[in-house]
Amino acid sequence: MAGTNIEEFQIPEEHIELVRRPKNKKIQIILDQITSRNAFYMFEQAESILLTELRSRFLDYSKDSNDRGRIVLFWGDYNVGKTYLLKYSQALFHREYKKLWEKEKFPILRKNIPDDIRTGEQFLLWLLDVLGGQVDPKQLKNWEKLQQTRTRLIDRVIKYCNINQVRLFMMDESQRLLKAKNVNLPSIFEVIKDLLNGENWADQRLKTCFILVGTPEALPIFKVENWIQGRTHTIHLKGLNEESFSDFLWQIYDDFVQIGVSREWELVVFDKENDEVINPKHATVLYERSLGKPGLAVEIIREATKRALNSGRFYPTLDDYTKVIIDGTEINLEDEEFDDENNYRTLGKMLAEEQTGIIVYDINDLICKVRECKSPYVNKPYKSGAALLRHYRTKHPKYAIHDVDGNVIDS
Repeated sequence: MAGTNIEEFQIPEEHIELVRRPKNKKIQIILDQITSRNAFYMFEQAESILLTELRSRFLDYSKDSNDRGRIVLFWGDYNVGKTYLLKYSQALFHREYKKLWEKEKFPILRKNIPDDIRTGEQFLLWLLDVLGGQVDPKQLKNWEKLQQTRTRLIDRVIKYCNINQVRLFMMDESQRLLKAKNVNLPSIFEVIKDLLNGENWADQRLKTCFILVGTPEALPIFKVENWIQGRTHTIHLKGLNEESFSDFLWQIYDDFVQIGVSREWELVVFDKENDEVINPKHATVLYERSLGKPGLAVEIIREATKRALNSGRFYPTLDDYTKVIIDGTEINLEDEEFDDENNYRTLGKMLAEEQTGIIVYDINDLICKVRECKSPYVNKPYKSGAALLRHYRTKHPKYAIHDVDGNVIDS
């Protein structure tokens, strides 16, 4: 029988005692808290998005019709913290505006877009499934005969968004819309436009703000601003710079120390003036591994701390940061390319665009971002933006070039 082929060993009693021995109770308590707690560590751009984008649109739900039916296009690289921020904003608003949840059904909805949507009608049917407004198949066939399917579905989506009083509808993983076989993107774009501009049979307009969330792979979808008549707004969530990353590490350190991690943790050290500061060596290693991405930095520190605790230590070391496995893949720092001048690359320099077919061009970052580039100057900045663009177009023509806001840079 499968699973019974256990080899025989001479097992001494002390080894049995080793695995039988209970964990240190304090270590187990810290491990349980690290595993179960769901903390959010604020950073400057997240705060700005939370206040100026999410809160304002959440609270403006009942304003006049000019503010109704908006769509926010929210994108950023993997692990930069998009979903992390949206989940937290939902929890934060629920805590602060509990009365809204008491009198409204679903002030905020957050769902992942499935990967099998191919047409606008399928997109509308998915929305209705989420909203609890499923359509009877017989009714759907009747609408098809009358060639009224799209009109009727849009009418129904507006109706159920308003019935459920959905202020924000967060749709994550929007890049999946590009992965369905034989997808008809124009059809999906058109129903979004009609949703935002249309009225239903009861003269009700859509008041819900849709938030489409995605990775750089979703950038083709995020070019809808031109035909939704100014009702869209694009947000690009970026990685942290060195200074912001240091502040971010302080928050994690304070939080972990409060739950029992030892202050012997050398993430924080004393400088020459005897003031506590973030240890540059630790910050550099963490920045290198996380590429300045908040979500990834938190995951690395959490897993490194768990690794240390399971080894009987009350704080992680530099070695723990480099040994933890993230998303099932062990990252070897020796395989990464780092800028000798700064000792590490910023997020933009480290974007692995070969996975998306997109290069993000930043005038403040004139180093080629294509990892397989064979140029002898691959780790050196070009003298001008024009020189870098010329390099991309001649040496890497298969890549689309976008600016930091997601706009295509024409050849």
